[in-house]
Amino acid sequence: HIKENELALSAKDLDYSNEAKEKMTCMYNGEAMDIAFNAKFLLEILSVLEDEEVEFQLANPSRAGLIEPTQQKENTDLTMLVMPIMLNA
Repeated sequence: HIKENELALSAKDLDYSNEAKEKMTCMYNGEAMDIAFNAKFLLEILSVLEDEEVEFQLANPSRAGLIEPTQQKENTDLTMLVMPIMLNA
């Protein structure tokens, strides 16, 4: 769940009946939304970025999100795309 100045992350591992929740501050301007991604895909993307901060560009929960480092390296224009997954109602 993301809303102005707050990101609430949650993850579930159904195989091992584990779950985790974390709230953090963020810079976000837009309507509040619930959006879900495969955690393995997010970890893979974030593991190749060397920056302390990244930017997520989200349109709505049914469209792909773009992830970019906040500071692009010289002669580089890196953008990664991650598709959302359906949330259970």
